[in-house]
Amino acid sequence: MPRTTPRVFVVHELQSSIIQQLYPGDAEMLRIARRLEVETLREYDAVITLCDEDAQVLTHEHGLQNVVVSPLAIQGITAESTSTEEFELRTPLRFTFLGGHSHSPNADAVRWLHTEIAPLIFQDMPDAIIRIVGSYPQSFQQDLASDRFQFAGFVDDVDAELRGSIFLCPLRIGSGMRIKILDAIRAGVVVLSTTLGARGLGLRDEQDVLLCDSAGAFAAKAKTLSADAIRYSRIAQNARRRVGERFSAEVVGQVRHQLLNEVVERFRQLQRA
Repeated sequence: MPRTTPRVFVVHELQSSIIQQLYPGDAEMLRIARRLEVETLREYDAVITLCDEDAQVLTHEHGLQNVVVSPLAIQGITAESTSTEEFELRTPLRFTFLGGHSHSPNADAVRWLHTEIAPLIFQDMPDAIIRIVGSYPQSFQQDLASDRFQFAGFVDDVDAELRGSIFLCPLRIGSGMRIKILDAIRAGVVVLSTTLGARGLGLRDEQDVLLCDSAGAFAAKAKTLSADAIRYSRIAQNARRRVGERFSAEVVGQVRHQLLNEVVERFRQLQRA
């Protein structure tokens, strides 16, 4: 690409952060990953991260100076999403997770959900089912699937599949922003998530999301929420309003447009210098 054109790299997730979480004891692998990541990003006139947390890693830990923050937009929700619609739980009670096997943090989350969280949920709520939405190989499903732990595969209407459920996001590995959580909130669903899973979204614990960092916390908060329809609807409404204010296409588009204009202007100034 000719250097008469500014170059921008959008970082969906920091690979060095993923490697650090997957291999916490391998200092050499982490060193190589960070070096490659930083050397690559320095070739660009601007680096866009999806959340403040990733931007801070790149600027404070890696020394990059060309980093700006601009999240992804969520379709189907607006900055004026102040709906007073009552969101209701399904009967029988349904829990959902969204995300495919090809992204390794999802596979890890589903295994933890099946091994440690689901038994506690089923013990407290014997009629509940858990539905995993997304593509998983048969070999993976065979080890985990049952009448109560179901793999839905791809679905035509994600909102319809999620609506009326309690969304579980037991992610233990990740960077960037979790669109799956925003998809659930758009559908009017209350989200239970690890702190890492909700990272970068600006959601408030107990107001827009319920944070859980242990299997016991997931089960306990799920049980309490399932018995309180008014609270479920209130949190769902709060979350939709919060997401609309921060991640609607209108809001995100304006921010991204302004950032890119600033990148172009800065590039032109450097070219003239």
